[in-house]
Amino acid sequence: FLRLALVFVVLSATFSQSFAAEKFSFAVFGDNRDGDSVFQRLIEQMNADPEIEFAVNCGDLTPRGIANEFEKYMKMTSRANVTILPVIGNHDIIKSRTNYEKYLGPRYRSFDYGNSHFVLLDNVSQRGLGHVQWEWLEKDLRDHGKEHAFVLLHKPLVDPSDRFSHYVMRPKTEVEKLLKLFQETRVKYVIFGHIHGYGRVERENLVFLLAGGAGSPLYLPPFAGGFFHYVKITVEGETIRDQVVPITLN
Repeated sequence: FLRLALVFVVLSATFSQSFAAEKFSFAVFGDNRDGDSVFQRLIEQMNADPEIEFAVNCGDLTPRGIANEFEKYMKMTSRANVTILPVIGNHDIIKSRTNYEKYLGPRYRSFDYGNSHFVLLDNVSQRGLGHVQWEWLEKDLRDHGKEHAFVLLHKPLVDPSDRFSHYVMRPKTEVEKLLKLFQETRVKYVIFGHIHGYGRVERENLVFLLAGGAGSPLYLPPFAGGFFHYVKITVEGETIRDQVVPITLN
């Protein structure tokens, strides 16, 4: 367990630096809890794509947030060929509000990669982001200086499915402040889970991407995004492309 924790710390630390990649791809997904067989298959498929350079898991990594669940999660993700950076989800703090940081590090963070800036937020530990995180976020986004910015969090700011409005982050006034900040700071994508399925919608030059199909029981019917998946995002200069990749199960 200690070796896994140290490896994660070393790997995640590299993402605080700026990389010179002219073109790169990364994967996003979320909500793997209670779906180990699907999640293992997702990792296998992701490993088969040599273009993917890192991944972000948008939360609900564990069923209840207890210690052995985090250890199991770390064991599963150790089989990935790339670093998988975590976002905290509501299930990850059901039984404990300290295990996430003990096993996986800070509840929010940012890093640069190529021409892009990435922000991983905690919007589940309290109502909204809280004063300290909000101040950090505003400074981080206004100072990043990159061509693109991606924000990843667990609870959605909008519901692409139009079926789970009660799953959207609250309070609404803070969501509106966040969207205004994103418009002002070159944020191109807002990526989240919490709703178990896939969805995508564009509003006012922002792409809202739901990637909640990493193994948890699906909420949506298949025709509306109810399938297991990850999303591959490729950045090449000023161009960003996203491609949903269904998980093929035996």
